[in-house]
Amino acid sequence: MLALRAWEQRLDWFLSDRMMTPEREADLRAYQTQLGLSDAEIAGSLPKLFRAKQLTQISYGYLPTVTPGNVMLPKGEICHFASGSALYQEVHNRQYVSATTTSGPIRFGRARIGGTQRRHMGQWVETSSTQCIATGTFLITNNSVWFVSHSNITIPLTAIIGMNYYSNALELQYLGREERNFFSLADGEL
Repeated sequence: MLALRAWEQRLDWFLSDRMMTPEREADLRAYQTQLGLSDAEIAGSLPKLFRAKQLTQISYGYLPTVTPGNVMLPKGEICHFASGSALYQEVHNRQYVSATTTSGPIRFGRARIGGTQRRHMGQWVETSSTQCIATGTFLITNNSVWFVSHSNITIPLTAIIGMNYYSNALELQYLGREERNFFSLADGEL
């Protein structure tokens, strides 16, 4: 199916900057007609197209209303963004490393020629790593940020005091939390 492959390549090229404008969508529709592709033939790519349209609307400041899958939200709470996600936390390990050096005894045959043992003061060594704690669904609503999994996290929007964006994760800093939480979203939707 060479025509379908050509259409999907154009779609991917349009999505390379994660924007799906009405002009690009019209261009894709015209290209579909030109290639003689039916809607059924491009159906496999439509979720990607719809998701790109949704993200474009968000970037323009229009908050869509989405269904958060199997998550029950409190009355009056409206979901604007939902995505598969993994929660990572920074874990600090601290251990005491003692430094002892030993030299000796040196033996030549049966003769023993001295030897020394020197003890040095040890030190505390701190290491940190980022570990995946859980996978689940990341939601942004009109009131809160949610991470829904076997252990749910709900962060009121008024408690968020900072946010860091990384190439593969989003770090939220919020009141009452000293540990660093990183949310990695599915499909590179950051």
